[in-house]
Amino acid sequence: VGTRALLDRVARAAWGAAHNLTTTAFAYMPGYAWLLYAPARLPSAWGFAINALAMLAVCFAAAGVTARVYGLERRFSLLAILAWAPTTAAILTGQNSPIGLLLWLLATQALVKGSEARAGLFAGLLLYKPTYAIPLGLLLLFRGNWKAIGAAAVCGVAWYGVSAAAVGGDWYWPATYL
Repeated sequence: VGTRALLDRVARAAWGAAHNLTTTAFAYMPGYAWLLYAPARLPSAWGFAINALAMLAVCFAAAGVTARVYGLERRFSLLAILAWAPTTAAILTGQNSPIGLLLWLLATQALVKGSEARAGLFAGLLLYKPTYAIPLGLLLLFRGNWKAIGAAAVCGVAWYGVSAAAVGGDWYWPATYL
């Protein structure tokens, strides 16, 4: 993080080989890597344990939002979230789909309450992984939630700037990223 090596597939593969880890393309906004900066300095087992606990906590938060949005019991919501394979797999394999789920639910809750700006904020934060954000962005576009789209666009600009810093100041990072 903070160097051009973040998006350099050859450098990333060399790092993975040196640490006995399989690496793939970085599917997140480069700026998301800043959240991984501190845990990356720990032994891998500690990083996985911290991620598992964090994702489990995010699932509890998502269950609370789900209960409010859909009028379900919180306990049922938690069990449903944990029964969903992408959530459980994320907890067990060091992934972060619960974050995407929580942000999507928070955006849904904001739309239900009529708060377009908050919905846009959560949609914009969801841009940490564009494949999660695109469907929500299209939904907001088709619904004509212009304040939400504006807020998400502001977040997109912020992601662009933070990502430029994450790749060592390369403002043309989208070309490499794509």
